[in-house]
Amino acid sequence: EFKRLTQRNDLFTSASTSNTERIIDVISVKKGQPTFIVDAKNVYFHAPETEQVFAEPPQCWLSWYRSQKDVDLVPDPVWVLDKTIYGRREASKRFNVYVTNLLKEKGFDQCPAQPQMFKNFQTQVEMEVHQDDFHGTGPDDQSILDFCQSIKEKLLIKSSGPLKCGDKYKYLKCSRYRYSNGTLLV
Repeated sequence: EFKRLTQRNDLFTSASTSNTERIIDVISVKKGQPTFIVDAKNVYFHAPETEQVFAEPPQCWLSWYRSQKDVDLVPDPVWVLDKTIYGRREASKRFNVYVTNLLKEKGFDQCPAQPQMFKNFQTQVEMEVHQDDFHGTGPDDQSILDFCQSIKEKLLIKSSGPLKCGDKYKYLKCSRYRYSNGTLLV
């Protein structure tokens, strides 16, 4: 059921729009701060599975299993998953909850109006999260490096930054060129 102006939390995960993906660019230029990007890898394997989901083991594992002593009397096993997998409708939502909780543990507040936006008021690191891609800014190089190091404890990531004037990078298929007076998006 769709009701006008009613917030629904059961449909999709929060995601960037063409307007919100530019917020970090504006903040970083106005404050003269470096930016960073983070790409989380194998994201859904981090989020816990909350339903009972069964999967057939890979063929190579079944071959090994069948080669073991006295297992020919037992039917082939199935696995019960404890992490989400790609292709499940709920996987994106569960990863979003996982990342939100992780960021809150790291001292970030989530913006109620734009739930993909986060800010740590102590470190002044701000970011936008679009599924497994993070785009952020911080007051100095060390705050960015500290943040990236802290989430490596819980996520497999590839990060770039601190990014400053003269740097070029891509975020959400958009090339960004950093200048002292602004960021060009192409």
